[in-house]
Amino acid sequence: MENKATLLKATGEVIEIAPANGKRFTLDELYRHIETDIVEILPMGEEAHQGMMMIGDEESRLRSDYIVNEKATAIWRETFGITDPHKAWAEHVRNVESMGGIICAPDLREGEEPFNVVGNIVFCPESMMEDDD
Repeated sequence: MENKATLLKATGEVIEIAPANGKRFTLDELYRHIETDIVEILPMGEEAHQGMMMIGDEESRLRSDYIVNEKATAIWRETFGITDPHKAWAEHVRNVESMGGIICAPDLREGEEPFNVVGNIVFCPESMMEDDD
């Protein structure tokens, strides 16, 4: 998947996509692919997929009918080296609390694991989002 852009649909469908100009996506293109009007760049770890990024719907988890994107979740967890999401969540909570921080836990559905990605995701090289400047 690296060096090309892929639309990872929440339904499990994987579609190769490309910017209309052949170089960089416009926001309008991202809105259409992700099916939203507001996007966010998901933070990525450094364990895998160097130089790649994920762009999704900033408000996807706020929808009552959101769908966990299994493919995007697997890739995202891999970048952080997360093999056991429950153990990783417990460690995250301990780390934040040890620094005096407050945990804003996501509202997970019954049986849903922490550290997952929801909605449609564009997975592409960072260079496809850089400005021409």
